[in-house]
Amino acid sequence: MTRMLLRAWIAVKLLARSPVPVTCGFAMNDTGIDFGSGVPLWRSTW
Repeated sequence: MTRMLLRAWIAVKLLARSPVPVTCGFAMNDTGIDFGSGVPLWRSTW
């Protein structure tokens, strides 16, 4: 049986820079990015 190796190339582009260290993760949607840093959330829109 022949095995095929499938490779996916993903382009990464800087869309926004967090004003604080990201410690709780982030979420992205069609209007911007939310950064989590402890209790406060920071929003960067485009």
